[in-house]
Amino acid sequence: MKKIKHWYTAIFSAVFALVATFMLGCLSIVSSVRAETPADVALNIRSSDNMTATTETVDGKEMTAYGCDGWGNVLTYFTLEQADASAVYATNKGAIAFWLCFNNETSLNAYKNVSGNFNIDVSSGSSYSDTHKYSFVINSLFADCEVGWNKILLPLATAGEKNDMDWSNICNLRLNGNGCGLGAGASSMKFAGFTVTTTDEESMQVVKDRGDEPEIPADVEMNIGSSSNMTATTETVGGKETTAYGCTGWGRVLTIFSLDQAYDASKIYATGKGALTFWMYFANEASLNAYKAMEGTFIMDVSSQAQYEGGDAHKYAFEISSLFDYCSVGWNKILLPLATAAEKSDINWKGVYSIRLNGTGSAVADGASNLKFASFAFTVSDEARMTVLTNTANVLLTVSNAQDFAVTNETIGDMQATAYGCAEYGWGGFVKVLTLDRDYNVQAIADTNKGAFSFWMYIADDATLAAYKATTDFWSVDVCSSVNYNDTNKYTFMIASVFDDCIVGWNKMVLPFASAQEKLAIDWSKVRTLRLNCTGTALAAGSNNVKFAEFAFIVSDETAMKITQTVAAQTGGGEEEDLHPIDELVIIDCNSASGTYFSGNKVDKEDFRYGTGCVYTSGAGYGLTATDIEVGKTDLRKNTIVFAMWIWIEDVTLFDAAGVNGQIELSSSNAFDKNEIFWENWWAGLKNGWNWLVLRGEDASVSGGLPDFDNLKRFRIYVNGVSQSTMKIDRLTIGNVKNAKLFDEPDWENEKANSGLFKGANGYVAENDSYIGVDFGAAEGFTVIEQQTFTVETGCGGVIFGRTSEIVLLLLVTAAAVTIVAAKPSKKKR
Repeated sequence: MKKIKHWYTAIFSAVFALVATFMLGCLSIVSSVRAETPADVALNIRSSDNMTATTETVDGKEMTAYGCDGWGNVLTYFTLEQADASAVYATNKGAIAFWLCFNNETSLNAYKNVSGNFNIDVSSGSSYSDTHKYSFVINSLFADCEVGWNKILLPLATAGEKNDMDWSNICNLRLNGNGCGLGAGASSMKFAGFTVTTTDEESMQVVKDRGDEPEIPADVEMNIGSSSNMTATTETVGGKETTAYGCTGWGRVLTIFSLDQAYDASKIYATGKGALTFWMYFANEASLNAYKAMEGTFIMDVSSQAQYEGGDAHKYAFEISSLFDYCSVGWNKILLPLATAAEKSDINWKGVYSIRLNGTGSAVADGASNLKFASFAFTVSDEARMTVLTNTANVLLTVSNAQDFAVTNETIGDMQATAYGCAEYGWGGFVKVLTLDRDYNVQAIADTNKGAFSFWMYIADDATLAAYKATTDFWSVDVCSSVNYNDTNKYTFMIASVFDDCIVGWNKMVLPFASAQEKLAIDWSKVRTLRLNCTGTALAAGSNNVKFAEFAFIVSDETAMKITQTVAAQTGGGEEEDLHPIDELVIIDCNSASGTYFSGNKVDKEDFRYGTGCVYTSGAGYGLTATDIEVGKTDLRKNTIVFAMWIWIEDVTLFDAAGVNGQIELSSSNAFDKNEIFWENWWAGLKNGWNWLVLRGEDASVSGGLPDFDNLKRFRIYVNGVSQSTMKIDRLTIGNVKNAKLFDEPDWENEKANSGLFKGANGYVAENDSYIGVDFGAAEGFTVIEQQTFTVETGCGGVIFGRTSEIVLLLLVTAAAVTIVAAKPSKKKR
């Protein structure tokens, strides 16, 4: 027994020793693997072509920083000490990290509002090269930055361009903000500590200390104290009992809700992700269909004015008519990100007092408005666009990175959309990955078995359309559930078969999930990337002029891939035949401010440039509006029209302050954002005092569809957020871009009524500083024989009549000139 026990113990000890040895070996292997994680690679800057080097303390360490102060758009090249980051790249977890400092609030706010791209490019080779680089578009990160130093992390997989980069020979960095559209003085910033590192993060980000992250402010729920005309009822909305306000049998809606107190939404606004939410109720199909079919505008205004009357100077205005297509009969929860407001005036977010619903610009018939509204609140949301939250059958997608596609604002019918494409460049085949702003959960749509992916595709010209119709090759659209596109977690749609039904213009494409040619292991709860791939086609260079917009997941009864809607291209560019554009036309002389022309503003009779005066306005933020203009047929189009005017600015430096924004608008409707072209931040390059401002239609943006240029009705100019100052305007003019004289200052000294040479609209001088609107030669019973004008130094205003047996003399005397019209009686008896 003792020998057996000894033998058993020996066996046990041997096995234990083997297991222990194996475990130690495994631990050794794990330790070895961990030890092999490559070290960070510093990208040491040898020189900058234009930035200034300073020594800074960053994150507790002394670093050399490179910066600029008072620049506009940034463009700089850094020459690096040669660096080898190939080992980091091989991990598939590589990233570029660096520190970015905004020196002040003004610079930070300017970058939070940039409209174009800011790129960080890292390049291999002895000199910078676009053919050997990774390029990162970092605009989206500015919203999360603060004044001072911010650590930026850019996973290599998030690069918008990946061009034949040699990671063993990194020699150059470029900062390219040329497309940002920043004014002079906006860029006050520094860069430091560039490294190549490893990370498990999958998205670009501003790295923050998790313990220092600010708390998300609580929702601000608002109670309505009274309505100017709607009826209050008690309703159950979103599972809660609340007071709703509504109307029955109305036509166009106009009501003001006065809140029961001033509500402080400043903390929500400060997050940069603030939004207004509310519930809207359609009582029946007839009312809903009337609103889906309506033309015109429906505007929701939020104001910090204690009484809304006069509140237009202190408001955010949202044009929400595009959302009605996504509403249902019953209650609909609507979300309006503050950034989507069509008009942003000088609102005080610490004291929101009132809400206005304004449907007077709509064409809703009497009896069609059977509506209710309830539960207004401010909240924080990652959603970038207006949306109907209760509509789970339509999920609109927001693209955060479109590689090197051009990003443009487009009008598709009455819809405004952001488009991505190459219509201006004429590419051949391409493959582009579009990264969405977040994971999208469309599992509920997929579970209906009627799920589909949809988008709008713009074909710019007949040559591109012909090339597309001729292709039978590989043209695929992929949707993928990985933040870094892969060929494993995706659905693939081969779309060449639908091009036969396309037109020149916009084409809405619906791709049912069931029609996908490849159905791989996609996770419908977190769709994150899209891919457009036409490299397998025979599309030649120059033949691929296309754009894409309004990507969405929808529930659809379609069973096959299909073009469900088309909108023909609006040329707007004068390509139509038999057009004879006018050379020049003064549409408003600015000699008075009354009626629908600048009513409530003042006329300066002392310092002006045309006729007898100019219109002016003063304030901390201001605007001038003229409606019901009668212009008539011009034969101008968007690409041929020029708008020009005299404008006087008291202090142009005030326009460069943070938060200042403004537009000049021309439209063929009497409502803003409807059939309108507009120019933003039009003051670039102007000086104090009088300026002759010339704006080309081809540079204008479009809102609510192109105007009817033969029926222009409305002009508006506004500046929000500017300090107390004065602005004057004079001689509002339109004309043909081919008329070179429009681009030169008019001879204003000889266009003033007291110059002796000024001519009114009918060719006669002014009497007592007012136009004479009667053509004396056309007076009944008389025929003009002769008319002469003589310049004089002094004189009294008036009209002198004289008559002989054959001739009537009409003598007009002003301080500047005498006009004599000689006429004789016709044979017609009076």
